[in-house]
Amino acid sequence: MQAQPLSYQQVAITPDGRRAYVTNARPGTGTVLVIDTISNALVSSPIPVGMGPAGIAITPEGKFAYVANGFSSTVSVIATASDTVVDSIDVGFEPTGVAITPDGKRAYVANGGVRTLGGGTVSVIDTATNTVVGNPIRVGDSPAFIAITPDGKKVYVNNANSNNVSVIDAISQSVKTTIPVGDFPIAIAITPDGRRIYVGDFALHNGSIAVIDTAIDTVVTRVTLPPNSVIEGVAVTPDGTRVYATNNGGVPGMPLEQVFAIDTASNTVVGAPITVGTMPEGIAITPTPTPPTPPPPIDPSAIPTLSEWGLIMLIGFLGMASGYCLEKQRNTSGSTGFLVGRD
Repeated sequence: MQAQPLSYQQVAITPDGRRAYVTNARPGTGTVLVIDTISNALVSSPIPVGMGPAGIAITPEGKFAYVANGFSSTVSVIATASDTVVDSIDVGFEPTGVAITPDGKRAYVANGGVRTLGGGTVSVIDTATNTVVGNPIRVGDSPAFIAITPDGKKVYVNNANSNNVSVIDAISQSVKTTIPVGDFPIAIAITPDGRRIYVGDFALHNGSIAVIDTAIDTVVTRVTLPPNSVIEGVAVTPDGTRVYATNNGGVPGMPLEQVFAIDTASNTVVGAPITVGTMPEGIAITPTPTPPTPPPPIDPSAIPTLSEWGLIMLIGFLGMASGYCLEKQRNTSGSTGFLVGRD
């Protein structure tokens, strides 16, 4: 599928894995594209949102997508059933990233613009009312994207121009600690068990990935990448065994358009880089399919015996001739009765 050249765009996948929502910030417009993940084809017309859409997140039940519009300083709310915008929320200056708590009750928005104009903060949205609650939370300079622990207690925000990650306590809505990482961190993702945070550096010719232990909120190791790597997106597989990172780096005139696969047990790159399209940025992985709910077991006592079937057929025949119908009922003692009534 051919896409237009974009910048700083992200992708989110619905919980059932059937749709991918992609922000499209082509100059002069702002839309979200919807892709069928089975056919890899667009399934609807582009959805108009605010200007400069970047981050996008989908609620846990899959009903709504929240889109951070960088040039409009708003968040658009898309109803996924109709693929239409149903609300627009004013937030801080130049929002970039958005993440939703596991219970779906809050959306955290990184406002990445100039601090004096309302950037350098995180806005918190109540998803029931689609209103901002509380005061903006002050973080570092140019906050980019956000990861939230599975228990919803901690919110991690990478601050690109501060070279660190702010850790927000979700109960007090205040910064608990700040973790130094690499140069100009942009990408961030958390493992499904919540034990590790992966933060990718955007620094040209010096990219790497910091690994944070969430129990102690400290960088415990780094993933070494090839020279000239520039990491713009990271995502973790549902089983937590792999991290995939987009590499938008390279030397002048020779960009590298790759995705690295990283083993989370050893925190090393495995295999050869995967060549992809031009300027890879956001990345998302389809969730593990939920097995279908098995049908309830059949109660053998509710199945008519051969003699009962014969009686049903006989009375049914007589009923058709006389305008009567048959209903089978079982009383509290477990015996079976047949009620004949006029249709």
